Amino acid sequence: AAGMRVLDRYDDALAALGSAEGAATRHELKQELAQIHHLRGNLYFPLGRIEECLEEHKKSLKFALESGSEEAEAQALSGLGDAEYARGRMATSHDAFIRCVELCRKHGFGRIEVGALMMVAATLVYLEGARATFDAGLRAVEAAARVGQHRGELNSHVCAFFALLEMDRAEEAVPHFERSEALVRQLGAWRFEPTIMTFRARAMIRQGRGAEAVSISRKALEMSGKTGPGYNSARAAGTIALATSDPDERRWALQTGERYLSQGSVGHNHLYFYPVAIDVMLSEGDWDEAERYAAALEDYTRPEPLPWSDFFIARGRALAAFGRGGRDAATIDELRRLRDEAEGIGFTTSLPAIEEVLKAG
Repeated sequence: AAGMRVLDRYDDALAALGSAEGAATRHELKQELAQIHHLRGNLYFPLGRIEECLEEHKKSLKFALESGSEEAEAQALSGLGDAEYARGRMATSHDAFIRCVELCRKHGFGRIEVGALMMVAATLVYLEGARATFDAGLRAVEAAARVGQHRGELNSHVCAFFALLEMDRAEEAVPHFERSEALVRQLGAWRFEPTIMTFRARAMIRQGRGAEAVSISRKALEMSGKTGPGYNSARAAGTIALATSDPDERRWALQTGERYLSQGSVGHNHLYFYPVAIDVMLSEGDWDEAERYAAALEDYTRPEPLPWSDFFIARGRALAAFGRGGRDAATIDELRRLRDEAEGIGFTTSLPAIEEVLKAG
């Protein structure tokens, strides 16, 4: 089942786990049951089966504690971090991964630690911004490469180049793109290829290569449907909307992204799609739709508000207010605050729209 998961053979892996669970339950093998539930939770993650993912990792932790295995406990904590990430609870997820890292360092579980370090970096962008994520991503890359943990290295490169894109340093992201693509081919981990393609398209948009960005985003959306639509489809659809110059395709892409979100998507899709959708609507001067997407992001993160979402919600609302003609001191002060925040945490790509209206105001 673990090998099938790496190859994205989800149905086969779930069937194998079903057989294993029956045997482990009959013989009361607590440590094996912890591993089985952990693996099943990991399989539910890319499938967008969010609540089932959480329940499996809770069971994994229960059996780990009953077995007395610190290694199984560390794995279960990592799984719980994944499940909270899938739910968009990035602060809770970050805390679980920190606890996992601490346990791993105490007992010397190096390979589990490497995977958790990658997710510490992946969650950090939603809490402290792009600069902190880039630094953490580089540390995770180095740790994974040192122990030959290629899947962890792959994900760490993805963290690094996502942070670089947010900081508008796309040229520096090229080595990370290339290494991650090489690791996808080496591992046969095709689920990650659409993610890499989506972020490549985002870099192309910043470089003025809109037509190429649309083409690669369409391919990413098509591949996402085959490798697990709950993992990347909404992000790919959002990037199509951002890149295309065709109004009909733009509307279709936004509707498609929302449909995937409603069907069950990993948390990063919601946190990526809504800010993109806000920007698309702001560029069209559709202030009502921009505010609707800001409200949708607020609703999604209401159980656990995040600095990331708070920033994009406030930015969308302030720019929409300005677009409607709002030139009051409160709106201008809010835009200045958002400009300073973006500069401080490395959300450089979010600055031009704010700076443009401040000059106009």
